[in-house]
Amino acid sequence: LGAALLVTQQHFVRCIKPNSTKTPHSLDAAYVQRQLRYLGVGAVLEIGRAGYQVKLPYASFLGRYRCVVFDQPGLLDGPPREAADRL
Repeated sequence: LGAALLVTQQHFVRCIKPNSTKTPHSLDAAYVQRQLRYLGVGAVLEIGRAGYQVKLPYASFLGRYRCVVFDQPGLLDGPPREAADRL
């Protein structure tokens, strides 16, 4: 299980319930807002608007920071995840 988890990328699914009574076509805005606040969705959006990515894909990370190791190009060889770890 640990090996399988190491080769995957994390992502989170946030489920928002539209109401507490489980009735269709009924939206309780205060209930939804309370859930969003609890999950921290507002803070994540503010961070994103400020220009800070929560997590870059490994290939994008390498493209952005490859200049740090311009004198050691061998560090970037191999799979992107391993290269990012070496960087």
